[in-house]
Amino acid sequence: MLKVTESKRLSIKPVVPKGTPALVDGSAAWAVSDENLAELAVSEDGLSCLVTPKGPMGSFQLQVKADADMSEGVKEIFGEMQIDLVAGEAVAIEIAAVEDAPAPASKKK
Repeated sequence: MLKVTESKRLSIKPVVPKGTPALVDGSAAWAVSDENLAELAVSEDGLSCLVTPKGPMGSFQLQVKADADMSEGVKEIFGEMQIDLVAGEAVAIEIAAVEDAPAPASKKK
């Protein structure tokens, strides 16, 4: 869950089957399923990115892929996360006139 008013830095940790850290060849590639809802600022090494909402509330998939083959071959591995955008918390109330209205008639005694 991510508020539409916040950004979040996410990172990946490639691992081997037993869960110990592993390396990837080159930079990981990040993408979002709906570019109308969020934009990404990926770090140079591709191991992290800043997710910034730019759309209304909704849900999208964040995907990342990398090359696990440390030699000349390519073996793509993938990760995916669903992110739900929720409304930001109100911090103030703004007052605005929506239409002109006649002044109430004064009552005479």
